Amino acid sequence: MTINTFVGRRREFQKLDECAELVLANRPCVTIVTGSSGIGKTALIRNWLASSKARGMTVVRASCDASETDLPFGVINQLANSMPKDLIEQFHRIAEYNPTAVPFHVGMDLLAAIDALQSTGPVTLVVDDAQWADPASLQALSFVVRRLQVDAVMIILIARSDKSLNVDIERLLRECDYSYNLELSGLTEGEVAELAEQLKAPLNSRDTQRLHAYTAGSPLHAATLLNQFDDNGATGTAELLAVPTSLAHAAERGLAQLPDAGRQLVEALAVLDSRQPLALVCQLARLDDATVALEAALADGWLRWWPDEAATPIAMHHALQRDAAYRTIPPSRRRDLHSAAADLVDPDASWHHRVAAAQHTDEKLASTLEEEATKAVLTISPDRFATLLLWASDLSEFRSEKERRLLIAAAHLQQHFNFARVAQHLAEIEACYPSPVRDVVLGTQAMMHGRVSVAEKLLKGALSASSPASETAVLANLGLGQLYTWYGRGRDAINTAERALQFDNLPEWPSVAAVYHQCSGELYLKGPKAGLDCLERSSILPEQPMQASSGGTFMLTQRSLWRMMEWDFEAAIKDAKAAEKKFPEGNTVILEDVTHYVVSASQYFLGNWEDSAINSEYAIIAADAERKVWSYAPMRMPAAFIAASRGDWNEAEVLIKNLKEIVESYGPPQYAVYSATAEAVLGQAQADPGRIMRALGPLLEFPVTGWIMGYRNWWLPLLSEGLIGTNRFVEAASRLSELRDLTRTTPKLRSIHARLAGQLAEAKGASNSARRQYEDALSTPADYDLPMHRAALEHSWAKFLTRHGQRAQATIWFHKAIDRYSALGARPYIEGCKASLAAVGEVRHNTTRLDMIGNLTDRERSIAHLIGRGLTNKEIATKLFISVKTVEYHLGNTYTKLGITNRRHLRDLAQNYI
Repeated sequence: MTINTFVGRRREFQKLDECAELVLANRPCVTIVTGSSGIGKTALIRNWLASSKARGMTVVRASCDASETDLPFGVINQLANSMPKDLIEQFHRIAEYNPTAVPFHVGMDLLAAIDALQSTGPVTLVVDDAQWADPASLQALSFVVRRLQVDAVMIILIARSDKSLNVDIERLLRECDYSYNLELSGLTEGEVAELAEQLKAPLNSRDTQRLHAYTAGSPLHAATLLNQFDDNGATGTAELLAVPTSLAHAAERGLAQLPDAGRQLVEALAVLDSRQPLALVCQLARLDDATVALEAALADGWLRWWPDEAATPIAMHHALQRDAAYRTIPPSRRRDLHSAAADLVDPDASWHHRVAAAQHTDEKLASTLEEEATKAVLTISPDRFATLLLWASDLSEFRSEKERRLLIAAAHLQQHFNFARVAQHLAEIEACYPSPVRDVVLGTQAMMHGRVSVAEKLLKGALSASSPASETAVLANLGLGQLYTWYGRGRDAINTAERALQFDNLPEWPSVAAVYHQCSGELYLKGPKAGLDCLERSSILPEQPMQASSGGTFMLTQRSLWRMMEWDFEAAIKDAKAAEKKFPEGNTVILEDVTHYVVSASQYFLGNWEDSAINSEYAIIAADAERKVWSYAPMRMPAAFIAASRGDWNEAEVLIKNLKEIVESYGPPQYAVYSATAEAVLGQAQADPGRIMRALGPLLEFPVTGWIMGYRNWWLPLLSEGLIGTNRFVEAASRLSELRDLTRTTPKLRSIHARLAGQLAEAKGASNSARRQYEDALSTPADYDLPMHRAALEHSWAKFLTRHGQRAQATIWFHKAIDRYSALGARPYIEGCKASLAAVGEVRHNTTRLDMIGNLTDRERSIAHLIGRGLTNKEIATKLFISVKTVEYHLGNTYTKLGITNRRHLRDLAQNYI
C-alpha cells in the first residue's frame, strides 16, 4: 500500500481556489503552506495542482535542501530548469550557476522569464521546503513579487512550521497585496477514517479514535502505521495500536519489513539526501538489479520516482522517512556510504560526504577543506567559503586551529555583510580565547547593532594588540574606518585612514577603503569640495574611467556622489554612467543603488523629473533587493522631493514618514539630514515656512559635520527661506552669509542666494537693495540656472514688481514662471503663480502640459514618457522592472484618459508634453 497523506483539506483547497481566482483576474497571489513534518503540505499542493482550478497553469517547481542553503541561487536554478529550454537560453542569469551574481539582476531575468511564460496562460511557481531556501534566491524572488502588478502569477511556498521562517520569506508575504497563510493542522477523526479507507485498511470507530489520538492527526504518521496493517492478519490492528508509536519508530519498523535490496536502496538514497538518478543510487547501494528493490520501496511508500525522465530519478517520499532511514544505518555502514558517495557526486556535494564520513577530528581533512576554500575564494559564494571553513573548524584537532578557522569564516562573512550568519555563531566566538581577530569580529558585530562605544573599544584593542601591517591590523583599522565614516566622525576617519596608508603591501580593497575614509573625513569637516580635492590628490582614479579597476570603479561611484552633493550635477551623472558600464564585468563592488540615486537626484534639480522618478525607483529597488540598510534613506529622498514638488501630498507624507522610520531604525543620528531635507522641500512646496523650520530643527541640534556638512548645499537654502518666512531676520542674514560663501565654489547657488537676499531685503523694507539682488540674479542666462530655482526667482521678481505698481511687467514674469513650472509639472507652484496673477487682474495662463498629464498616475506617466523616447513595450518593461503585460495594462488606461487610440498619437503627445 503506497502512502498518500492527502485527505480532507477542503478548507485549504478552497483557499487555494480563491488564490487561483485572483490570478485569473491578473492579480498576483502568494500562498505559504506551513505545518509540521508529515502533516500533508506537499500532498495538498500536489493534489490541488491536479484539480480543475489549476488546469492550464504552467507550473515551475523547486525543492530546497538543508545542505544547499549556502549555495546561491540554487532555488532559482531549479525553477529555471523546469522551464522550456529555449526560454531560459534567453535569460542566462537564472540558468547558470554564478555565486557572485547580484540577486537584483537574477530577479530581473526571472521576472522576464515569468512574463514570457504568461503568453500561454497563468504561471504557478512552487517552492517546497522553503525554510531551506538560499538567501540569494529568496532575495531574487522577493524582487519579482514586488514587481508583479497585473500578472497572472501564483507563488506557492511550502515550509515546516517547526523552523522559523526566513525574514526574506516573511517580507515576501508582506509585499504581496494578495497573500494567504495556510497552516495545516492534524486530521480530524473522520478524516483519519477516510485515510484508512483510501489505504484499504478500514478501522472501526474505536480504533479510529485510538489512531487519531496516537498520531495527533498527522497524516504521514497515521498512513505509516496503516501501511503496516497486514490483510492476512500477521499484523493486526489491535497489535499495531497496542501502544503509542512515534512516527520515527513506525517508519523504522516499516523499513525493517522491506526486503534487503529495498532497504539498501532506501539507505543509499537517505545518505545522498537529494533527488538522484536511479543508476547512481544503485551504484552506491551496490545493487546489480534495481527492479526488486525499487518495486518494494515504491510499494511501501518510501520513494517517489520519475520514470518518464531519461535518468529515472528517485527521491525519498518525505523528509521524516529519510531521517528515520538514516538513523537506522549502523555508524560504520553510514561512514562507508558517505565515503563512497563522495566519489559519485559533484565536487560541491562531495565535501559534505567527506565530512560526514570522518570518524573523529581529522586535521588533514580540515586542512584540505581550508585549502579548497582559500583556493576558490573568488569563485564561490562567501557563504560557501564560510561553510567549508566552519566544517574545517569542527574537524580541527587543536583548539587553536578550531578557533582560528571559525574566526576567519566569521570575518569573511562580515566583509560580505552577512552579519546574520555570524550572529548564529556568536556564542562560540565569544567563548574563543581572547585575540585580536576575535575582537575584530565582535567589534564589527557591535558596530552593526549600533553599540558604538563597545565597537570602538574592541576594534582599537584589536589594532593595538596586532602586529603592524598584519591582516588582523588591516581588518581592525578597516573596521574603525567604517565606524567613523558611517557615523560622520571626520577627524577620526582621517586619522584611521592615514594609519592604514602607512601599512606596507596593503591589498587593493583596504587601500581603496583607506582613501575613501580619508576623503570622506575631509568632506565631513569641510564639505564636498574638500572631499573631491582629496580624491583628486590620491591618484586612485585612472584618466580613463573604463580602465578603472574594481577599487577605481568604487571610487568613481563615490566621486559621482560627492559631485552631486556639491551640485555639479552634469559631472555627477557622467561619473555615475561611467561606473555603471563597469558593473557587469564582475569582481566589482556593486553600487547600482548609489549611481541611480546620483542620477535621480541630479535629474530632479536639472528639471528632468520623469527620468528622475524612474531612476529613483531603480535606486530604491536595488537597495532593497540587496538589503543595503545604510542606503534605504538616501535612496528614497529624491522620490519624496518629486512627490512634494508635484503636489502629491499624500504620497509625499507617506515617503517622509517612511524616511523618518528608516532613519530611526537603521541610520546613525546624522542620517536625519535625509528625512529633514525631504520634509523641508514639502514645506516649501506647501508655502509653509513654519513647517520648513520644524523639519530642519533636528539638524540644528548637531554640529555641522559629517553627513550634515555633506548635504549643506541642499538644506541651507531651505533653512534660509524658512527663517525669512518666519520673520527671523537676524538668523536669516547669518545663514545667507554662509550661503554666499558657498557660491564661490558652487555657481548654481548664486541665483538662489540672490533671490533669498532679495526676499530678506524686501521683508526689512530695503526695496532698492532687493531690486538690485533680483536684477543681478536675472542677468544670469536662464539656461545656467536650475529650472525650479529660476522659476522661483521669476516668481519672486514678478511679486516684487506687483508690489511696486509695475503690473504689466509683473504679468510677463508671472507667465514665464508658470511656463517653467508647467514644464516640470510643479502643481503647487503653478497654483501660487495663478493666485498672484489673479491679484493683478490676469486670469489667462498656459498650463497645457499639466492639463494633459494631470489625470495620469506616476506609472502611466513614466510609460508614456518612455514611449515618447521611442522604446518598445519590452524595453519599457525592462527599464521599469515590470512585465510586458503590466505595460500593456497601463497603456490601455492611458489611452482612455487621454482620449486617444494608438501608440503614435501617444508618442507625439509625450514628446510635446511629458
